[in-house]
Amino acid sequence: GLFRDAEKQYISALKQCSIIDIYLYLSKVYNKLDQPLNSINKLKEANEKFPYETTILQSIARIYEVIN
Repeated sequence: GLFRDAEKQYISALKQCSIIDIYLYLSKVYNKLDQPLNSINKLKEANEKFPYETTILQSIARIYEVIN
């Protein structure tokens, strides 16, 4: 489906250049696919590369709010 195609495109884009927006978009795709743990894992991966980016931590917190 559409979200699976988006997932492949974003993963491919990450291999070429690692920018924060791609991680955030990929996280949203996983949320749409009802895969919150994959979403959190991608965001944690992003957090290792961009440790001072508050957007990532806010996104992780929002997902935990929804699943808990």
